Amino acid sequence: MRYIKFIEDGILKDAWQVEDALYECKGHKFDNKIGKKLTTKIEDIDLKCPCTPSKVFAVALNYKGLIDRNNFTEPITFIKPKSAVIGPNENIINPFKDRKAWGEPELAVVLKKQLSSPESVEEVKECIWGYTIANDVTVQNVDNRDHHLVRSKGVKTFCPLGPWIDIKFEPTTQKIYGGQLQKERIGTLDQMFWNVEEALLNVSQWVDFEPGDVVIMGTPPFIDGEVYLQNGKVYTAVIEGLGELKNTFRNG
Repeated sequence: MRYIKFIEDGILKDAWQVEDALYECKGHKFDNKIGKKLTTKIEDIDLKCPCTPSKVFAVALNYKGLIDRNNFTEPITFIKPKSAVIGPNENIINPFKDRKAWGEPELAVVLKKQLSSPESVEEVKECIWGYTIANDVTVQNVDNRDHHLVRSKGVKTFCPLGPWIDIKFEPTTQKIYGGQLQKERIGTLDQMFWNVEEALLNVSQWVDFEPGDVVIMGTPPFIDGEVYLQNGKVYTAVIEGLGELKNTFRNG
């Protein structure tokens, strides 16, 4: 079952997608209640970003092949501001034309409850609403600075999310990959050092998460060296069983 947002007759609407049909979102979206069947056809809708987080919290270097985990006792993290969030099919705009940028396909977790200093994995699970796909767009920093700083990660439009939120999806061994011309990055969700519950249990000891906040879980490594985004090309981030997220890259 998928929660979607879409434009119809110039109005932003939300709905539940169940198989090939759309249904009214009854009550608050976090209640997961389905109303009457809609006449709107799925193939005719213009999908928009399915969530509006107050912040996007990111786990970095979280896949095997990127770092030696023995050197770290807790997740490496950073934050992307809500101004970075866009939806499917929107343009990624790089304002730094002299700097190379790249895409990073990632699993995104959407929370439905406040999460603050939980004592167990069970508490964490109760706060998870569903999953979507993220593209953690990144641009080279200046003065040889770390690219995990805001100058590289927090740029407007640098966090596409979508195309929907799947509340039945369970991350296990699904493939994750992304690229403009091919599968430039590829891995499986079980290759994460910190899985979803472990990461959230750790970081929520010192960060308060609000309902609707998003946590992105890191990207697999490049297959054969770094591949940079090209102006006018579409970047596609894919997670098996969850869908695909497409955005066009532009040098602004």
